[in-house]
Amino acid sequence: MDVFVVLHDHRFESGHVDSKLIGVFSSSDRACAALNEVRNAPGFDEHPEGFHIDRFEIDKRYSP
Repeated sequence: MDVFVVLHDHRFESGHVDSKLIGVFSSSDRACAALNEVRNAPGFDEHPEGFHIDRFEIDKRYSP
């Protein structure tokens, strides 16, 4: 089973990255709907390029 994680990353000139977890969803359609709901919210609307959806398999290790 896979889950879809919606994140927003904002990179500052200093190199710092501020990441916000929008949510974890059971389908890509639900993840896209959530992204579209917050896309124009204050703070996010100024950095629309920061959104991404990552797909993860449940019960799978991703690092050693």
